[in-house]
Amino acid sequence: ILMKRKEYISDQIVPLFPPRV
Repeated sequence: ILMKRKEYISDQIVPLFPPRV
C-alpha cells in the first residue's frame, strides 16, 4: 500500500481498491 501510495493518490476515489493500471 505504501509503495503504491502514489497510484492511490491518483485513485483517491477508490482507495480501498488497488490502482487501475
